[in-house]
Amino acid sequence: MLASLLAAFASGETLYIFKRLKRDVVAYAAAGIFAAVAAGFLVAAGYMATADALGPIWAALIFAGGFLLIAVIIVTIFFFGISCNKRVINFFFTC
Repeated sequence: MLASLLAAFASGETLYIFKRLKRDVVAYAAAGIFAAVAAGFLVAAGYMATADALGPIWAALIFAGGFLLIAVIIVTIFFFGISCNKRVINFFFTC
């Protein structure tokens, strides 16, 4: 494995790999930024439609509650994922 890595380094292939990696990182970063902007406009459009239907106060309360619920779900999943990983590690590697 080390020989193939050294051969790739000697042939200049690693330079090509790093150039391609840099190009891919820039492309994915740009796509991520545009996706975040699109998601922001989607939330704004949803808020405006909800505000037209229910009024601005109720729309703000509904969106705040929805985002708070999403945050709680993410934290709960993360918490149980961490505790599950600790249980698995403690099961296999008990001191």
